Parts: sequence; structure tokens; C-alpha cells
Amino acid sequence: MSETRFFEAVDRMPHLFDQLVRCEPLEMKARADWKGLHAIYVFYDADGNPCHTGRTRNLQGRVRAHTADSHHSASFAFKRARQSLELKATYRPDGSRASLMQDAAFKAEFDRQRQQIGEMRLRYVEIECPIEQHLFELYAALRLGTSLSEFTTS
Repeated sequence: MSETRFFEAVDRMPHLFDQLVRCEPLEMKARADWKGLHAIYVFYDADGNPCHTGRTRNLQGRVRAHTADSHHSASFAFKRARQSLELKATYRPDGSRASLMQDAAFKAEFDRQRQQIGEMRLRYVEIECPIEQHLFELYAALRLGTSLSEFTTS
């Protein structure tokens, strides 16, 4: 991507944001026309507050995955469960994702979070260009005040 193309993409961010927030909040039900749809999406909690911004190359599959019974697919639910139970991420076997999923209290909280996510609403904007997707995910998260934890590494 040339520097000119990059700045053109940056200039599109406010327009894409307007498009996103004008989108009617939709149910968390995967739709056939979302298959293969490259998009940035935002989840809204029961009070209508934005709580998660994500990026996908298949909106249909990603919406389904967010409520799947797998900590690999339902990563947002897993993070919310860990946060709710005040558990820090660890890279040791004790406290790992796999071990937490074996813990009855954690699994119950994970399932509760998956259910809550399934009841959320979402907005999305279609964006094909991977560079624009990355830029807009960050831009929307900053504008909406959703977590930036996906942008940090350890």
C-alpha cells in the first residue's frame, strides 16, 4: 500500500464510522447474506452501550462463533468470564484456558457470558480492504470506548 493510499484510507474513517452508527442495531442471529462478508462489527449490551469491536472476513461465522461452546471460538465470552471472576491471564498449565474450562464455576460463568452475548445487538460496516479493516477496528474502538485489549500483546 502506498503512502497516498494509506492516507486515503485514514480519511475514510469518519465516513465509515457514520455508516456504522447509522446501521440499525441487529439481533445476534447469523444471516445467510453475511456469509463471507468482510466487516467491522460492534456489540451493544442490554443498555445499548457498545462493549466490543471486532473484525472478520466472515460475519456469519464470526457471529455464530461468539456464542459457540468453545473457548477458542467464543473468545469474547471467555475474556468476559475471566474478567467477571477477576482471573488474570496466565501462560502456565494451572490457570490456562483449557484448565479454566474444566473448572465448574468458570464454565458456568463462561456459559452465562455466551448467553448474554447472544442477547446483544450488533452493528456492522462492510470493509473489504484488510488495511482499512485494521485501521477502522482501532478507530471505532477508540471512538466508542470499547476495549483495546485485542491490540495489546504480552
